[in-house]
Amino acid sequence: YARLKNPEKDTVISKVAVADVIAEAVKSQRELLVAAKIGVEACGDFYVCTDGKSVWFMIKQLLVNCAKYCRGAHVVITAENGVISVSDDGDGIAAHELPRITERGFTGENGRRAGSTGMGLYIVSEMCKRLGIDLVVTSEKGKGTTFSLKFGTAVPASE
Repeated sequence: YARLKNPEKDTVISKVAVADVIAEAVKSQRELLVAAKIGVEACGDFYVCTDGKSVWFMIKQLLVNCAKYCRGAHVVITAENGVISVSDDGDGIAAHELPRITERGFTGENGRRAGSTGMGLYIVSEMCKRLGIDLVVTSEKGKGTTFSLKFGTAVPASE
């Protein structure tokens, strides 16, 4: 949260292989994911010029949320055509809450039960805005949620 106020001090734009960033984010949360009985599958890759540390943080935060709200779920992270998608088969987000999930301090029904602060998705959203990444969220109650990070310009990993 503190870095959002002065992003120029901690932002380094470089060519990033997103598969490497995804692997590091999953590795950093391995103990939490195992404790929450979350299975993670990752596939795909592409290169993009962005701040790898910020993208790592965003994916990490989405995994932390899965551990909080989707115990026992399966998570699939895909990277293709300039989009990183993090999908789970958890309980999903109520339709009436979906438009507010990136508001600062909003916790919703699931968050209130988990004792959340409502800051994680707010920070992810603000980082996306700062880096020119479109954040798209789809969810269906009882079926799961997908967070997609859409990058403007990406290059296939094969090039």
